[in-house]
Amino acid sequence: MATAAGYSGTPLPAKLGLKDGMIAAFIALPRELESLTGAVDFAEVDRLAEWSDISGATLKYDAVHAF
Repeated sequence: MATAAGYSGTPLPAKLGLKDGMIAAFIALPRELESLTGAVDFAEVDRLAEWSDISGATLKYDAVHAF
């Protein structure tokens, strides 16, 4: 089977740099990408509806990905 043009074969979590043990926040995560929250063994995951939902010490996050 031929590989689709432009597709590297690298899984999306790896492309995003997500790693086990990270504390991550996903902002406005689309329903079809909900699996990203369990793609690696996160220490903690926050799902936020919008940027204004981030409050307090945002330095706790190793990764923040917004859609």
